[in-house]
Amino acid sequence: MGRALRAILAAAAPSDAAEAVLRRPEGWACCRLDDGDADVAAADLLERVRALRAPLRLDDLPEAAAFPETQRRMAALGLRSLLAVPFAGPARPHLPAAGPEGAIVLARRYGWAFAGASLHVLWPVARLAGQAFELAIALTALTERAERLEAERARLAADPEAREAERRSIVLELEEARAAADRARAAAETAASRALDVEGVLGQTAAERDALREELSRSDRARAALDEELAAVHQELDALRAERDAAVESRERAAAVLRETEARLAEAEGPPPEGDAAPARRASRSSRSRRES
Repeated sequence: MGRALRAILAAAAPSDAAEAVLRRPEGWACCRLDDGDADVAAADLLERVRALRAPLRLDDLPEAAAFPETQRRMAALGLRSLLAVPFAGPARPHLPAAGPEGAIVLARRYGWAFAGASLHVLWPVARLAGQAFELAIALTALTERAERLEAERARLAADPEAREAERRSIVLELEEARAAADRARAAAETAASRALDVEGVLGQTAAERDALREELSRSDRARAALDEELAAVHQELDALRAERDAAVESRERAAAVLRETEARLAEAEGPPPEGDAAPARRASRSSRSRRES
């Protein structure tokens, strides 16, 4: 399960340090998924992820100031960014959160390493991993119990007459423990198989992501072409506005010249004779008609 999970995480979100942390009655049980041996996330950050029931991302080391012990560990390991993806899904109304308590923790030596990580891929992988690790721990406990009962049965075999009833009880308990161990082993194998299926889905998701990036690139090029065309239209509109303003100014100048010419003509003609007032008025009206035309 650890090898399969390591391969999936390497493709989905490469990291310099990776670990799976599961909450147990005695505390947090950590399992490194790489060649390292030191724990990365401390209880301060893990408790926060447990309360949020949602992924928690630290893009640079100063952002870990709210989690002093985790920040100290990251600094000691030379890590700057971190992503914690919980095993449990989000809680729903009137229903408990699905999955065990814990998280997959990924970290890198440079900042903003997980800004583009796909949670649609990582969260289902984390849920399967949490179930598998929980089953593995349960299987280990059942195996130890079975070994202890085997030793007890061997001890009782030396005195069958005195402890026959106790031996029978222990034999029955041993058979139940073996059956539970077989069920846990089968469940763990199923979880590992599902993890491998997720790896195949991850490859398909990567191909879809590349197709979406290509489509986005084409959209960006089309938008750039539209922006250039819009800029050309704006330039043409500005030129038309300039021509309109020039035409309006020319018309105003022509009207001013016409008014000045009419005033000069009126001064040159002088006042009309008194008996010719009616013809003068007609001439004035005719002149106004011509000006209006």
